[in-house]
Amino acid sequence: MAGKYNVLSAQIALAGMNRASLAETVGMHYNTLCRKMRGENSFTLEEALAIKTALNSKLPLEELFKRN
Repeated sequence: MAGKYNVLSAQIALAGMNRASLAETVGMHYNTLCRKMRGENSFTLEEALAIKTALNSKLPLEELFKRN
């Protein structure tokens, strides 16, 4: 079973966002983002970079998208 993205979830909250606002900011459908965060589908590199930028995260991609 694919892991969940607990670090990413925490970073979304720290940025004062929720999944809906993040999805809108990066141009992704909300349901798509939720499926990817549940580990049902993988993030593309382009999506990961857009999310990192939207969150203004200083974490490396490996840490931000670490599955638990």
